[in-house]
Order: sequence, then structure tokens, then C-alpha cells
Amino acid sequence: MPAPESPKPRFKHCDYLRNFIVPNRLQERIKLAHRALKYHDFEAIAFRGMSGALVSIPLALEMNKTLIMVRKPNTDTHSSYPVEGDTKAKRYVIVDDFVASRATAKAVKESVSKFAPDSECIGVLEVSHIETHFFEKYKYGRKNLYPLWNSWKPYNKPYIEEGE
Repeated sequence: MPAPESPKPRFKHCDYLRNFIVPNRLQERIKLAHRALKYHDFEAIAFRGMSGALVSIPLALEMNKTLIMVRKPNTDTHSSYPVEGDTKAKRYVIVDDFVASRATAKAVKESVSKFAPDSECIGVLEVSHIETHFFEKYKYGRKNLYPLWNSWKPYNKPYIEEGE
């Protein structure tokens, strides 16, 4: 007797999380995020909220990175800590689903700077809008670093050598 088919999920409300709540789209976003970050030098991934967790946790597991979890202010939670995670990370990237006003990223950076004052944010990866065409820009054995936006200071290393 064949195994019963898995139920097909029905998503009645799937607005801004549409790329993260549907399993095959989430897997695609994680693969693209890994590809975008693999040549950047950092130890931890910082995130805030459910949408940040949906991508950041599996991405950190896949990339063997630690996590820095920042809670939204004034939320009822079982923990009294506003930030938890790797206090020893020297460099981290903020992974966010969608960047509109940069307010979330700025709040995460400020919270992490209090939690781990010696850490440096190298930039923000906006996972909803990873541009796949960027990965085709390989020339002469040099790989471009996927651009991370950083409103605090530019991350200006334009490429790294193969094998670096």
C-alpha cells in the first residue's frame, strides 16, 4: 500500500512572508543568502523578529555561524533579555527579510553594540531582494562580493581572489 500523500498547505494569509513561509521558497532564499554571504568575513548572524528567524537560523546552521537574537522592544516574551547569543563575535551581519526604512537594522545594530560592544556590523543582507543576476558577474578568476548595504560605513572590498 503506498504512503498517503502529505497534505498540501493552504496559505490564506501570506503577504510579506510569502518568500519565507512556503517551504520551497524558503529553501531558495536560504541558498541565495548562503551564496551571497559565503565570501564575507564574519562569525555571527544577527536578526530580529519571526521573519528574521525564519531565514537566519537555518542559514546559520548551514554556514556554521553563531546567532545574535534581538527582541523587539515592548514585546511580551518568556525572557527578560533584550538580546541573546554570541557575545564574543567580532564581526556579524544583520539578516533581514525586507528593508524599508532601515529602522530595524539600526535598532538591531544599537542593541548588539550594547550586548557585544567589541563587535562590528559588516552590513545588512536583505534576503527578499537578493539579485540572482549579480552571481553571474564572475570575471578573470575573481569573484565579486555580494553587496551588503551598510548605512554606517561602506564595506568597499570589491572582490576577493579565488581561494581566499
